Amino acid sequence: MQLKMPVSPLTGSGAKAGQPDTWGTFGQALDRVDHGQCKGIGFEFANDGGLVGVDLDHCVTNNSLVPEAVEWVQRFNTYTEVSQSGTGLHIVCKGKLPGKAIKSKAVEMYDSGRYFALTGNVYNDKAVLRDAQPAIDSLYDELANARMKAQEKPTQVQSGGLTLDDSKLIEIAANARNGTLFTDLFTGKWESHYGSQSEADLALCNMLAFYTGRDATQMDRLFRQSGLMREKWSRKQSGTTYGAITIQNAIEHCTKVFDPCTTAEQDFGGILGQQPKEQQNGPLKLIPLSAIQPQSVKWLWKPYIPLGKITLLEADPGTGKTYLCLALASVVSSGSRFYMEPEGTIHDPAPVIYLTAEDGISDTIVPRLNTCIPQPNLENIVTIDDREKSLTFLDNRIEEALKALHPKLFVIDPLQAYLGAKVDMHRANEVRPVMAHIAKLAEEYECAFVMIMHMNKNALGAQAMYRGLGSIDIPAVARSMLYMGRNPQNKEERVLCHIKSSLAAAGPSLTFNICPEFGGVMFTGTTELDYTAITNPQTGRNKPAPTLTDAMDALSNLLGENGFATVQQVKTLQKTAGFSQRTIYRAKSELALHSVSIGQPSHRTAYWVDPDLDIAKFKSDHTPIPIREKLNLPS
Repeated sequence: MQLKMPVSPLTGSGAKAGQPDTWGTFGQALDRVDHGQCKGIGFEFANDGGLVGVDLDHCVTNNSLVPEAVEWVQRFNTYTEVSQSGTGLHIVCKGKLPGKAIKSKAVEMYDSGRYFALTGNVYNDKAVLRDAQPAIDSLYDELANARMKAQEKPTQVQSGGLTLDDSKLIEIAANARNGTLFTDLFTGKWESHYGSQSEADLALCNMLAFYTGRDATQMDRLFRQSGLMREKWSRKQSGTTYGAITIQNAIEHCTKVFDPCTTAEQDFGGILGQQPKEQQNGPLKLIPLSAIQPQSVKWLWKPYIPLGKITLLEADPGTGKTYLCLALASVVSSGSRFYMEPEGTIHDPAPVIYLTAEDGISDTIVPRLNTCIPQPNLENIVTIDDREKSLTFLDNRIEEALKALHPKLFVIDPLQAYLGAKVDMHRANEVRPVMAHIAKLAEEYECAFVMIMHMNKNALGAQAMYRGLGSIDIPAVARSMLYMGRNPQNKEERVLCHIKSSLAAAGPSLTFNICPEFGGVMFTGTTELDYTAITNPQTGRNKPAPTLTDAMDALSNLLGENGFATVQQVKTLQKTAGFSQRTIYRAKSELALHSVSIGQPSHRTAYWVDPDLDIAKFKSDHTPIPIREKLNLPS
């Protein structure tokens, strides 16, 4: 995740856990944040530092804790904060682990060699750092015992899984669509695929878990035959071995197993994102693009929401995003006209699927729909009952609903709630196949998916696409993105900005009010306000504050084809364009410009020079002739 990459407050370059010379003090880190050079503050757990960190993942749902987390927060009774994802907790206390760092699927405990990306979002007034050694010992013992039991009794093979002998398994895996990767890993050629052999070990075990049906014994036997096998595999670690921990990790994250009786899409969709070659029918076919018939884009609401594609709606809490989505559902379900569509536009009433993990259907969604104008057709608006089993994007009930209803609109609020507990939304390799699966369904059933995306409070002012929680692969798969915020000149008025449009020119920003007593969402017109003007308004000025990107563009234009400018010219640019000194120097750093001074102290000229220029030649060309002769420089 980009936001968690550690930066040294001393140098501004990369920092690493376990390397004290790359750390700094709290004051130094805070200074970097205050100057916009970093997004937040991380805390390193140092050796013998006397502090323990407990990371509870995926324990916050619908703004409440799961029972197990409630118990541990009470027992530790120390500083506790909500993590950056909003779905986990960080507990920090005084004490020491009984052994080495330990982790399970949902809990991690450290007292050295790791760091927390802190948020300062204190949970339930737990703001005081306390000694919690009894709770540390108790939780550590529980995790260690659970790990030992897991190793003594490996996860059972999923029903429907197929037991393959070793040679057959290797043959099938090597001939799958990702067979090149499997073959490289199995033969020990990992360097071109992963940054470390440990990552490669886990990647191979992930594949083996899939093909063996989570059979830990067979996984271990196959790995020992592979080119990745090394002494570390049998090394003792946290009461077991490195190999056993890696196998168990792969088993815990394996959601499906190989079954030759299923389709390739069922086997590989959402797990590896690829299909085995042996299940592809027919020979290779190459199609020239001249044989492809162009197709026009179909729209639900042009140009804001395309049919058959994913549209993201970013909004901060309390801005009324639910009201806006319900207004969309009302229009589609009743066959009414969208705002700014021409008079006389006719739509047939169409089904809508509405999923929400944050608002009650009976006490919030339906009452608000009943106040909407146009009046919605509630028979056309349905939700999927997930009371007995939670719903995720890879759940086959999503496609079953699409197949049964053929809706025109599918609202998901919020996106992050339906990725699934085993998908880390900050890891591109986990998010990408899930989002690609939904994009495929949207296109196949010609349905507009509108997904509400939570935003990162710590990234205020960043580019809109980078403010959403999770991997950049989430907005990358969307064909349209909308941002909803409050008008800085009129806080009661909302503004809907079109921040990404891959299929048409972006639409103008729209203004609207939310008035439940007058039909919910009431559009009032268009505005020149954009995302930057809304998120970074300047007091007393109508135009938005210049951004770092603006400064970089202005500097690049100033340097032009010559590739240099005097510092005096830069100062003039800074003054006329309204850039702060910090912004203009950050732009210089981002463009990697060199500072070059030429001449005697009394007649010295300072330049900012493009890094592609030959500095020695530049100095020679711009040194006055008498000085050049004195220094014996070439003419």
